Amino acid sequence: MVFDMNHSQMEPIHLLSALITPEDGVVNAIIKKIGINHNKIKNEISAILEMMPKIESRGGTAQLYLSQEMAKTLHQAEKEAGRLHDEYISTEHLFLAILSVKSPATAILNTAGVDTEKVLKVLADIR
Repeated sequence: MVFDMNHSQMEPIHLLSALITPEDGVVNAIIKKIGINHNKIKNEISAILEMMPKIESRGGTAQLYLSQEMAKTLHQAEKEAGRLHDEYISTEHLFLAILSVKSPATAILNTAGVDTEKVLKVLADIR
């Protein structure tokens, strides 16, 4: 997706987009259990992705870099997995990490009414 949009950096907003894309995914189940319309979130993500700077690559794929926020998000996902006593990082850990590291993705979720406390409550019910 990042390559398709010609973005030079992978941001948490790209990760959030990937996490909510499968209709039957864990993140969508969490969002629905909280009572949030995931289509509204999807539309806001798309709007931000469209506004992001694009690069042109000649004859192939351009180099892709992790933004500082994305690197922090991945590191935080590892911490979330440890906090929940899970051996592997999964989608819910990535989702919780997005909520922990300030970025436009966090702002979209918070504005929609999604926060760490609500997600942890839903996860406790699901698990």
